[in-house]
Amino acid sequence: KMEFTYYGRQRIERRTSVLTRELVTAGQLKRVPRTDNNPHGLLIINWRTLLNKDLEQKNKVAY
Repeated sequence: KMEFTYYGRQRIERRTSVLTRELVTAGQLKRVPRTDNNPHGLLIINWRTLLNKDLEQKNKVAY
């Protein structure tokens, strides 16, 4: 099985504010038969979120 760790940032723009989050997830890839719905032949297993926290929230200026 192959293992992966993903490190990312998410920016969510809302009408009144902009939120930035940090996200870290990890899991394993399992080889499975290829199909039309899964052409890569991989299945994510044991996927878990290690970190999901808000970094910054800025209010937008209203005009």
